[in-house]
Amino acid sequence: MMTTLELQGDFQTEVLEESRKQPVLVDFWAEWCAPCRMIGPVLEKLAAEPGARFKLVKLNTEMYPDIARQYNIQSIPAVKLFVDGQVAAEFVGALPEPQIRKWLEEQIPSEADKLFRAAASMLQAGQVEEARKVLEEVVQQDPHHHRARLVLAEMLMGEDPAQAKALLEAIPPESEQGDRAQKMLRLARQATVLSEEDLAEVEGHEPQKKWVERYLEGNRALAEGDYRGALEAWIDVMTFDRKLDDDGARQACIALFDHLGPDHELTREFYNRFSSALF
Repeated sequence: MMTTLELQGDFQTEVLEESRKQPVLVDFWAEWCAPCRMIGPVLEKLAAEPGARFKLVKLNTEMYPDIARQYNIQSIPAVKLFVDGQVAAEFVGALPEPQIRKWLEEQIPSEADKLFRAAASMLQAGQVEEARKVLEEVVQQDPHHHRARLVLAEMLMGEDPAQAKALLEAIPPESEQGDRAQKMLRLARQATVLSEEDLAEVEGHEPQKKWVERYLEGNRALAEGDYRGALEAWIDVMTFDRKLDDDGARQACIALFDHLGPDHELTREFYNRFSSALF
């Protein structure tokens, strides 16, 4: 865990020289600055996390006006990242924590981040198996690497939905990848709901057996990678029974459309039928 501290007076030693050993993040702030009081605790929290890859130095611009002028601080809070004695990146204003976290990941990539980027390049080059192995290594190195978890889960969805589900469940909803992970979790669940015993019960609802069977046909099709068959079955069920599995058919269609993307041929073919079945 890196150290968080107020500047003690020697900017040259505490920031410039130290930045030749590790990245140093300088938070230019002042007591009267309300946004500074918002962002300060966020930076301190990030700096105190296990595996933090920077040292945080807080610099009160009222106490060190010469340094503030030297680095052209015209508005605060201002955050500058020093690497090898120079400003490598910066931002101004009280950004929300997810945005700051993403900024730090981009500016100070970990070994896991570097591997993830390599895996992304492999996927673009069509090297699917190689990318999968690298993504598995990323998740092993950094269990909190949510982007790697999401991409790996998407790759595994067709062949091992249970493993995909386990990867996705570790991504918190508030994460930047949380919304997509929740939609993918719906698909992972659908691919594992293959019998009547697995269906969610809805109070007062007694589904007709033919719609139960049709719904499960859609889930089995999904598990086999037959997206067309899945959509056909789910839309049939939606038309006649919206309560089955707690409106499962509609939610499954939405999740699959999101997974395929708006330009996929199946999304274009089936979305109008899906919309019509809603009314």
